[in-house]
Parts: sequence; structure tokens; C-alpha cells
Amino acid sequence: MKIQAIGPRRFVIGFRLAGIEGVIAETKEHALHNVDMDAGIIITTYQYYEEVENFVKSRRKRTFPIVIPLPEKPGEERQNILDEITKEAIGFNVEVKG
Repeated sequence: MKIQAIGPRRFVIGFRLAGIEGVIAETKEHALHNVDMDAGIIITTYQYYEEVENFVKSRRKRTFPIVIPLPEKPGEERQNILDEITKEAIGFNVEVKG
């Protein structure tokens, strides 16, 4: 399965070092222009997530690609987006109590 990372330079470089194809996109428009619809997974920043997800949903003809948002910088957290992805994928929310 092909994986693509899309985001600012700092975000993409780490994925490239790990062998994942990456597109450096300094704007949301540039990110959308470079989405690979043949990828199975697209990893992007929280900043680009909504636009990339909406773009992919409007054009995909199968369940893939899946768009996964990750923080661009350490400490950046957006649990609500991950909750939405989980609910869409399995049909209900998952709560972890510790």
C-alpha cells in the first residue's frame, strides 16, 4: 500500500527519511494540487487536514485513500479529529479511561 505525506518542509522531511513519499506543500492549495489518489494512506498536518480530507472524499471511488492528520510540531494535539476518524471508520466513538 502506498503512503504519501503532505505538508510543510519540517513535517515531510522526517517521512522521507523513513522511506515514505512526501510532498512539501507550504500552502493548502499546493497540498491539494499534489494529492495522490492512488495512495492508500495520506498523512498530513492538522492545518491541512480538513481541506485534504474534503478533496479526497469528493474524488475517491473506493474507501481509500484514508487521510490521517498528525501534529506538525511536538505538543500539538487535536483529539477531536482522531475521534471523528475513528467514528467514521468503525461507526462509533471509542473512549479510553485510565
